[in-house]
Amino acid sequence: MPLLTSPMLLGTDLKKLHEFLVQYKLNFHDRLQAFHLDSQKVIFALSFLKGITLTWFKSDLLNSIPGAEPTWADNYSKFVIELTTNFGPHDPVSNAEHQLDNLLMKDGSHINKYIVEFNHLATQVHGYREGALHHMFYNGLPDHIQDKITHGIDACYWEHKSEIAHQTKTNLQPSSSSKQSSSGGSSSKQSNTSSSTTSSSSTGKGKNPQS
Repeated sequence: MPLLTSPMLLGTDLKKLHEFLVQYKLNFHDRLQAFHLDSQKVIFALSFLKGITLTWFKSDLLNSIPGAEPTWADNYSKFVIELTTNFGPHDPVSNAEHQLDNLLMKDGSHINKYIVEFNHLATQVHGYREGALHHMFYNGLPDHIQDKITHGIDACYWEHKSEIAHQTKTNLQPSSSSKQSSSGGSSSKQSNTSSSTTSSSSTGKGKNPQS
């Protein structure tokens, strides 16, 4: 069965160590029968080492006494620890923070690539609030994209302000029912006043003059 993905050779470019191990896992999961033993996984991984990394493990294998091979030879987890301890970053968190601080999206590159790289590094750092990560993401974008984001936010802001002003003006205007109620009240008041005046006039006319 062909390999799902041919792992790259790991030599001097140790920044790709994480990608190297991910490719291993893909192949192990795709061919469970072929890699059901840890020793098979280790041999497979060793075959894709070169340069200083291969020299490190080769010396242990060649100088080992038969029957007393290194503990990582048949334990893949210990092999990964040996590899990352000696060739991975000494402080992974600080290293990720440094890369995140200096991550920039290059002009002409795709935004999706920048997003993937940023999210990958963001998962490795600790203590960063969401607002801080948003600020770092924005700073890494090219100027023309930052301008589009700023103009978009500005347009949304003034649109929201316009909606609030319109709503406030609408709330201050009396409703039609209130106008009708007010009009009805005035008519009723005028009717009552007229009735009162008519009644008073009728009463005055009915009195007999004193003799």
